[in-house]
Amino acid sequence: MDPKRWNKVERIFHAVLEAGESRRATILEDSCAGDESLRKEVESLLAHHQNAGTFIETPAFEEKQESVSPGSRFARAAQGEPGLTGTVNEQYRVLEEIGAGGMGVVYKAEDTKL
Repeated sequence: MDPKRWNKVERIFHAVLEAGESRRATILEDSCAGDESLRKEVESLLAHHQNAGTFIETPAFEEKQESVSPGSRFARAAQGEPGLTGTVNEQYRVLEEIGAGGMGVVYKAEDTKL
């Protein structure tokens, strides 16, 4: 898809999202003006947006932090401090740190249910 077409799809997508529920269909119809392929592109984005929900919006350790004592090894690891190796989160046992960088730390883990 060329950039000009993508900009149009994106603009319509955002206009539809910002509109009230009762006006969305009208805005989509008016904006696409009989261009069925354009309408399908926007509808596809809208469907994916709706299905995405809260995907990956909650950090893995956020819920666990509340249930452990503040000074515990698990709580320190959940706050980004060293010591995650050997902890268990749900069914995952953290085996070792395999890398770190500006965006976070990567660990090797074992799924204890498999």
